Amino acid sequence: MLFVAVCNIGWDGFSRDVSYTINLVAIGVVAFGCTVQQASYYGFTGCLPPRYTQAVMAGESAAGFWVSLDRIITKYGFRQPQRSTFMFFVFSILILLAHSMLHHVMMRHPLVQYYLRLTNESRNRRRIQLHLNPNEDATLMESEAGEASYGVLKLQSPVLSTTGQAETETNTFSFANPVYSPTAVASVPAGESAAEPLPENVAFEQSSALRTPRPSYKVEDVVFESPERPTSWRAFKRGVLARLAVGRAIYPYQVSIGLVYFTTLSLYPGIASEIPSCRLDSWMPIVLMSCFNFFDFIGKIAAAWPYEWSRSQLLMASGIRLLLVPLMLLCAAPRQSPHIVGDIYPILFSVVLGFSNGLFGSVPMILAPSRVGREHREIAGNMMTFSYNGGLLSGSLVSYLLLGMLGPKSTHSPCRVYPTPLLPTRTPPTIANLTYAATTPH
Repeated sequence: MLFVAVCNIGWDGFSRDVSYTINLVAIGVVAFGCTVQQASYYGFTGCLPPRYTQAVMAGESAAGFWVSLDRIITKYGFRQPQRSTFMFFVFSILILLAHSMLHHVMMRHPLVQYYLRLTNESRNRRRIQLHLNPNEDATLMESEAGEASYGVLKLQSPVLSTTGQAETETNTFSFANPVYSPTAVASVPAGESAAEPLPENVAFEQSSALRTPRPSYKVEDVVFESPERPTSWRAFKRGVLARLAVGRAIYPYQVSIGLVYFTTLSLYPGIASEIPSCRLDSWMPIVLMSCFNFFDFIGKIAAAWPYEWSRSQLLMASGIRLLLVPLMLLCAAPRQSPHIVGDIYPILFSVVLGFSNGLFGSVPMILAPSRVGREHREIAGNMMTFSYNGGLLSGSLVSYLLLGMLGPKSTHSPCRVYPTPLLPTRTPPTIANLTYAATTPH
């Protein structure tokens, strides 16, 4: 943004084609950064209570409303387009620098650290995986009762005998019944014999032989690995499987938020900037965008209203918003004579588009992380952001198609110009005529 503001706007030393290319590259860099930032923030706030996700989305809308106010102030205060655009970039860059510093302050806040610690602990406590070689799985998975079910992995110290000597030289593992107890000692039912000891230092022992309580951990999954399999592939596979499981739980919310932003980007800002106005002229796009951003902000605040939206309600509301596409398109098509004439109609459609975007774009993002376990909330936030950006991308492509349907801009204004009728004129009196009129007797 600094490069565009200084070199492309302030200096203005590039040709038209080079400036256009620079703008496209800058937009690509900003879009990539926004995608990473949004995915990170929604994944991050998914670990916090739901109202913090609503606060982040309200902050996004407040930023959009600030951009509209910034443009109105700079356009009104500086009559020259180049100077007003340069000042617009300067104000935006200063706001970004202030927000970067606030982010670092927020990440050190005790409340944020507390919820991040809870998420990390629940993620580590949820699943304990045993990575075994193929020749070890059968012995370890079989319990003493012959059931291939969950069990308890016990990490225990050497058991002392009555003479005070250690019965084993190193720590041993025991695999008992499916019970989780951090401190209790699991007992073995009477009549069952101890399992055969494993080679070397790993052996099955009866839980009644323990003299002191020791931690036990429930085994929920066993991963069979071969020595030559790379660790990175296992991590990638686990990540894909985790995202598929989360996707099955939150896919209605993903479809809903994708439809919301598909509709929004189909109209805003492409079609909204092409709607003509005979009264507002060049201010019409700025007015429409300001109305959208302001009511988008109001809608995201209204998302905190304590109402339990069902998945079917969210999908229905997202589908009904598609009706705004032909309505706003008729305000701009055809260019020479739009079907819907007047300033109040596009402003009203922009208000409805903004409010519904704020409300139904926030509610799915808030509800989705609560539909999965705490250890998967960050993944749920990332996947919702993926659907969010998918709606943005598809809506932008449709916006290009709609602009192509409008055709090129015409040099003729769509505003009707009524001819002024010629009024009868009188010949102005001369000095001779005035002298004659004065001397003529009546």
